[in-house]
Amino acid sequence: MPDLVNSETIETTDSAETQESAETPDSADTIDTPETAGTHAGGGASAAGIRPGTTESAAFSREDGRRLIAGMAVESWRFGRVFLRLLARADAGEQGRFESQLRWFVKKVEEAMGEAGMKIVTLEGSPYDPGMPATPVNIEDFEAGDELWVDQMLEPVIIDAANESAVLRSGTVTLKKAGAERP
Repeated sequence: MPDLVNSETIETTDSAETQESAETPDSADTIDTPETAGTHAGGGASAAGIRPGTTESAAFSREDGRRLIAGMAVESWRFGRVFLRLLARADAGEQGRFESQLRWFVKKVEEAMGEAGMKIVTLEGSPYDPGMPATPVNIEDFEAGDELWVDQMLEPVIIDAANESAVLRSGTVTLKKAGAERP
């Protein structure tokens, strides 16, 4: 399996061997990997942006890998938030066990992001600044002079761990007026 963080190139060739393997009846049940992309009728080469039977190549760069990891981290973060809401409905005896599993999952996501040189940042409870790396979905609900705070993160911010001013993916937030309670 390719390392998603390091730059790697996937190539296919127009060889007789490739054409023969694409015509075998069992090839439809084969799973595409970068090593076999375009060598059978599974269609995975097209999904990777490579036409089977050609000499074109597509690069899977470090940035592509980081973008994919960031997307998975955002979805994992969202899942964790939903999971916490469901935990509130669970029996008190089961909550501890499920909380432990969630903490382990979050730890593994953070470790993977750290290895990829990324970090998740949440801005909840911070004063809102129009220059912050987050898009407010309810900004039109407020007047120009209102003192605003980040009420809730809908998507976290992903930053470069080595250069915390480098935003890799902006977040999405809801805002509230200073002193206002959440409905």
